Amino acid sequence: MRQQRKQIGLAVVGCGTIGRIRAEFARDYPGIGWLGLCDSNAEVGQKLAEDARADFFTTDYNELLKRPEVTAAIIATDENAHVGPLLAACERRLDLFIEKPLATDARTRRGYSRRSRKRGSTP
Repeated sequence: MRQQRKQIGLAVVGCGTIGRIRAEFARDYPGIGWLGLCDSNAEVGQKLAEDARADFFTTDYNELLKRPEVTAAIIATDENAHVGPLLAACERRLDLFIEKPLATDARTRRGYSRRSRKRGSTP
C-alpha cells in the first residue's frame, strides 16, 4: 500500500531574482500545497505573489513564518539579511533551504550554527 505524502507549506523569504526562481518552481511542484512569500519591498513581493499565484504575501517575515500552514522555508534574502529569518525559522524548527553564502564571515557562520543546534537543526 502506498503511503500518501504530506503536502509542504512553503515560505519563501526574499522575492528578488533567486526568490522568484524558487517561488515559481515551487508553485509548479506537486508536493507544495501552500505557498507564502515575504519581501521588505512590497511592490516586488506583490508582483511575485501575483505571478506565482501565492496563497499569502507579507512584508514581515515573522508573520509569514508563524503561519500554521508553513512547514518549510527558503531564505532567499541578501546574505546580510539572513540572520532574522534564519533564526525565526529555526525557532519554529522548520525545514530550511538557505541561499548561499550562509554568512559573510566565519564568526557569523559559527554563531548561526551554534544557535541552530540549540534549536535542533543544523545549517
